[in-house]
Amino acid sequence: MKKIIYLFAVVGLIFTSACTPMEDIHTEIDAIVNPIVGDATFTLTDEDYDALDLGYGSFSNLNDAKTLLPPYLKDKYPVWGKNSSALVGFKLYVGNAPGVSDYTYSDSYQLVDEDYADAGADASIYNVFTATSPASRNLPAILAARIDAPASGDIILAEYKYADEPSDPSVIHNMVSEDYMLIVDRVANHTDPAVSSLVSSYGDSELYTGAGAYYSNFDTRLYKREGQADYDALTTEEEQIAFVNERVQVGIVWFLKDKFPNAVPEINGQTVYYSITYLTYNGENITYTVIYKCTAAGADPEFELVEESGVDVEYQASTITENRGDFYTYTGSEWKQSSNVIFLSSGDFDSMGEAYGQPGYYNNFGSSISPDGYVPTFLNINYPYALDDDELFVIYDYYSSSSGAQLRGNLYTVVDGGWNGYQSTISTTLQFGHDGNVWVPDNTIKYTLGAADYSYIVDAFSATYPAETGNMDSYGNFNMFSWTDDMVLEVIGAVILNNFPGMSDGQKFNATFSVYDGSTHDVTLYIVLQGGVYVNQ
Repeated sequence: MKKIIYLFAVVGLIFTSACTPMEDIHTEIDAIVNPIVGDATFTLTDEDYDALDLGYGSFSNLNDAKTLLPPYLKDKYPVWGKNSSALVGFKLYVGNAPGVSDYTYSDSYQLVDEDYADAGADASIYNVFTATSPASRNLPAILAARIDAPASGDIILAEYKYADEPSDPSVIHNMVSEDYMLIVDRVANHTDPAVSSLVSSYGDSELYTGAGAYYSNFDTRLYKREGQADYDALTTEEEQIAFVNERVQVGIVWFLKDKFPNAVPEINGQTVYYSITYLTYNGENITYTVIYKCTAAGADPEFELVEESGVDVEYQASTITENRGDFYTYTGSEWKQSSNVIFLSSGDFDSMGEAYGQPGYYNNFGSSISPDGYVPTFLNINYPYALDDDELFVIYDYYSSSSGAQLRGNLYTVVDGGWNGYQSTISTTLQFGHDGNVWVPDNTIKYTLGAADYSYIVDAFSATYPAETGNMDSYGNFNMFSWTDDMVLEVIGAVILNNFPGMSDGQKFNATFSVYDGSTHDVTLYIVLQGGVYVNQ
C-alpha cells in the first residue's frame, strides 16, 4: 500500500499544481522515496535528432550525446525517478578513415597546353595524354619542372586530359571569357588609335569586333557602332548588319591566332579544322558555330572560313576526352605515383549515369547524390578480382551548397567479396541511469569488431604475435588455444584506441569479438581507459 499512496501523491501534485512549472513537478517526483522506476531501450529517429537540433542526424562526439540526452530523457519520461534506466541507440560521427585527409587536402596542379609539348607525338599534337603517350610516363618530369621546392612526403593531384585513340586533329571549341579577352587585348594594342580607343573604360570589352569578356559574347547591337567612320558611311541597315557580322569574324580570326599560335594546315595528312562556337548579343544571346581551317603555319598562322557544308569535325564527339587525375608523392628526390588511391575521372562519373540527378551530369557527388550509392558498385565492376581485405582510397569531386567545390573521399575495403566504404558515422548506444536527481550517463560504448579491425590487428601485431596473427589472417577470429587473455586485452585495446582516438580516462567499452575455442562464437570484453591504456573493468 505504501507505493500506491506515493503514486496518488504524485497524481495529486499534478492536478493541484496546474500552474506550477514542469521543473517543479520533476523535482517533487525525484524526491519521492520510492519513485516510479522504468527501463527503456530505444533508438533515436529523425524526429528525435530534429528535436535535439542535430541537423546532420548524428552526434559529432560522445560528450555532446552525454550533455544533450539527459534533459531529453527527463522530458521523455517525466515521472520516472531513481534507479530508472534507458539504453539509447544513436548515430555517432567518428571521422574519416585514417589517411583520407592526406589526399583530400593535398594541393593540385592542372596541366596546361605547354606541359604536353614534350610528352610524345599524340600528346604534343592534341594536348592530351593517350595510350601511346601515357600520363605515368610524363607526369614525374612535368611535376619536377612545375612544382617549386617540394618537401619529402608532399602529395599533389596532377589533373590532365586523356583520350584513348585520337585520330582526327580537328578541334571543337566553345569560347569562354578568357577567349574573348584575347580579342579585347588585340584591340587595346592596335597601332591605329581609332581602333585601340574602342576599348571600354573597364578594359574588358571593345566595340571594334564587339568582344566582351565579362558577358562572354560579341555585342552586335548596331547603335553601339555609331561614331566609327566605316560604320557611319553605310546607308542601309543591311549593310550595317553585314559590317558588324564581318567584324565578329575578324575577332574570331584574331582569337584563333592567339589561342592556336602553332596551328598547321595538316597533321598526319589530315586537314585541321577549328569548329568555334560563340555567342552574340542583340537584345538576347544567340549561339553560332563557324568552321575555320589553317591555311598557313608560322609565327602568325593564317585561317580561312570554311564555307562548304559536311566538313567532318566530330573528333571530340567520337573520341571522348576525359578529365583525369593522379596522385603523386614526393620522395625527397622525385615524384612517384601514389599507390592504393584513385581519383574519379569525368569518364568514371559518366559511367555511373549522365542523366540529371546522376553523378555524370555534373561529374561530381553532392548532398543529393551520395557516393555511398555509387562507389561500391563502381569498384565491384572495375575491380572484380580484388581479394578480401584489399583496400583502396577513392577520392572524388564533391559539391556542397554551403562550402562549394571540394575534394572528398573514403577508404574502401573488400569484405566477403564486395567493396565496402569506411563508416564515418557508426551506430552505437549509451546507457543512462537516474541517480535520484538527474539522468546521468553510463559511458559504456558497445562495439563489435569487423573485418577491418581483424586486418588492423594482423598488420599491427604480426611481428609481435606471428603465429596468432597468421591464424587470424586465415580465419578472421581469435584462436583461444594460442591467444592468452593478456594478449587479447592488448590487441583489443589497440583496436579501440585506433578507432576511437581522444577518449578520456574512465571511458568504458564492451568490445565484442569472434573467438574459436572448439566452436566459433562471440565473446565480450569489458574494458576501461586508464592512463592511456585499456584495462579490464
